[in-house]
Amino acid sequence: MAFLAVPGPFDFALTTARFRAYGIDRTTLWHEDGLHHAVGGRELRIEAAPGGVDVEPLDAETEPVARALLGLGFLGCQAFEFTSFVHEGLTIRTNLFGSTFFTLTGFHGAHVTAGVLWLLTLLAIDYRRGLGSRDSLLVDIAALYWHFVDVIWIVIFTLVYLIK
Repeated sequence: MAFLAVPGPFDFALTTARFRAYGIDRTTLWHEDGLHHAVGGRELRIEAAPGGVDVEPLDAETEPVARALLGLGFLGCQAFEFTSFVHEGLTIRTNLFGSTFFTLTGFHGAHVTAGVLWLLTLLAIDYRRGLGSRDSLLVDIAALYWHFVDVIWIVIFTLVYLIK
């Protein structure tokens, strides 16, 4: 589960310089130990922090993008872990741990994928026509779904990674 914290003030001069240097087509980059991404003409910075990640600025416009990027990062780590285990000989058919591990984390990864697609769909709707009061139920359900997937990950992480 990602911890989203808002750090110090937003550096507008650095953001402007970055947009001038890289342009609108290359607005996602890794710089100074953080991921920088353009959202609505503003820069979103995501960095590792104790207990989670720091996101700056965090508001209604940037939070879905941050959550979608973190979800994609999670899926990338999961794909790396799956391929590493398969190369080491652990598959879904190896033993009870292998079948339990790949089933639990695979289903969770599928639900994270669905959540990322849902968030990206809401963002596309927002950019095209704007989200209004008629869409508030869709946004609320998406938020509840995303948090439910987070809570399930805490259970899966405890069962698979922490308990011997």
